[in-house]
Amino acid sequence: MKSHLEVWNTDRRWVQQDYFDGLERLLRTLGSPYDIAMNPTYSKSALRKIAREYTIKDIRKYIDGLYKIVQKHFIDSAAAASVAATSAPGPGSMTTQERDRIAATEESVGKTVLLGVWITCEDSLVKMTEGWRERVNQCYGETTSLDFGLSDVVSAFRRHRTGA
Repeated sequence: MKSHLEVWNTDRRWVQQDYFDGLERLLRTLGSPYDIAMNPTYSKSALRKIAREYTIKDIRKYIDGLYKIVQKHFIDSAAAASVAATSAPGPGSMTTQERDRIAATEESVGKTVLLGVWITCEDSLVKMTEGWRERVNQCYGETTSLDFGLSDVVSAFRRHRTGA
């Protein structure tokens, strides 16, 4: 089963992720990680270009977009379900207090699910970032690195946790 982050990446694929997926495939075929730098597609200059083009600002932008998608999916669908349940005519209509209680419960459930999904997305991107940093160190040495680190990714996700 794909994670929510992987589903989101299907529509908005990061060039950076494509680069590291290709790097992984190449590592499996080559004998040594040091041979990677000899491949023109995965040279140090290609990595520097990727690192220059995908900064922490871009990562924050992607995370903000992901949050809007996840929030819309869980909070808006919970609100729609609440409206549908409380506005349906039937014998013995609900009181305003009952409708408010159902709406509050639906919203609370939506926020709880949103938080769980958000934490899963954060964990997925943290693992991806750790893997990218390990590959950079393994193939290019510690002289070349990404523009952002794990703490940057975590802080970008945490900005949205208070809104959940």
